[in-house]
Amino acid sequence: MTRRTFRTLDWAMVFSVLSLLVVGLLVVYSASRVPALPGRSDVFSKQLVWMGMGSVVMLLCAAVPFRFWEEYSHFFYVLAVLLLLAVPVLGAERLGARRWLTVGGLQFQPSEMAKLATLLFVSRLLARPRLDLTRLSTLVPIALAALLPFALILVEPDLGTSLSIPAAMIPMVYFAGLPLGVILILFSPLVSAIVSVNLWVWLLFLAVVGTLLVFFHARRHILILVLGFNMLIGAATPFLWNSLKPYQQQRVLTFLNPETDQAGAGYQVIQSKIAIGSGGLTGRGFLQGTQKGLAFLPQQHTDFVFSVLGEEAGFLGCVAVLLLFALLIQRSLKLAARTRSRFAGTLVVGIVATLVFHVAVNVSMTLGLAPVTGLPLPFLSYGGTFLLATMAQMGFLFNVSLRRNEV
Repeated sequence: MTRRTFRTLDWAMVFSVLSLLVVGLLVVYSASRVPALPGRSDVFSKQLVWMGMGSVVMLLCAAVPFRFWEEYSHFFYVLAVLLLLAVPVLGAERLGARRWLTVGGLQFQPSEMAKLATLLFVSRLLARPRLDLTRLSTLVPIALAALLPFALILVEPDLGTSLSIPAAMIPMVYFAGLPLGVILILFSPLVSAIVSVNLWVWLLFLAVVGTLLVFFHARRHILILVLGFNMLIGAATPFLWNSLKPYQQQRVLTFLNPETDQAGAGYQVIQSKIAIGSGGLTGRGFLQGTQKGLAFLPQQHTDFVFSVLGEEAGFLGCVAVLLLFALLIQRSLKLAARTRSRFAGTLVVGIVATLVFHVAVNVSMTLGLAPVTGLPLPFLSYGGTFLLATMAQMGFLFNVSLRRNEV
């Protein structure tokens, strides 16, 4: 086993993961050293504890053959859904959201477990023999399996985490063989929700979708179903907007123009851009960040940890970290293409898509290029359950790397 491990394990992948974990510890340590906030000094020690637990979880996920995780994926999925159902009843409320459960004095987020369980279960569904993804009878169970945890996480409310599920599902079904044109049509209601703010643009979009369906010789009931669902979503968008919490609406409006509320919702984004810009090429140096040190960034150890990195390590430091993420993504995609197991390959694609979504949204958020969604940055942000889930996903990548020739 030891010889096979050294021979088959992707050491470039291991290097990128370990390097990101080390960078994460350094950034969290710096973000926790804020003279204006002495109560934050224990953040680093807690992160160490979570990382120790995460290391055990990562090794467990890597050591147990992926056939076990495939066979019992439905059990983990049902357990995750039950925990999500318990959140509105038994969950603890923090910052206006009910997302945490407490067991034995330890708080954790079931949504992070649900994301991983959904990846496992959907990978199993997509790995079935003689799978025909062009049939509605095949697509509907897969869509429902993703929709249930998505909806339960969305109502907590946790918009950012819920969106990571469809962000992973799209590449997974494409990898499993669903044509890109069908994917675009299936997810056209999302575009309808966005463009429906302008009636004429929305009508033009519906005309384009209808034309594409006719061009690809879609059956009449498919044409009616897709257009009808698009019209339903577009008409319901105003009601969906009004159903959002006031702070969620404010985040979207602030993203469009942060300067309209510089002392309120736009404050965090403005201070983040100042911190990253002040880092220059090489940064102010470790522990020398002034935006961080004077507590101008309220969530600097969680959602805006990339701002701390930009201020203290500069442009070069940010590029180095993003290159580590790029190396991990590149090696993982190569692994997905080489593995013989359909389940393992699809799972790897789902993990990579989740990672890309988190990195892209978090970094864009700190630069003011995306709304503030509360999504943490993998490996770098402080957070117990999220770190455990991230390291579990890395364990599955190592698992597939060790057993990529198994069917």
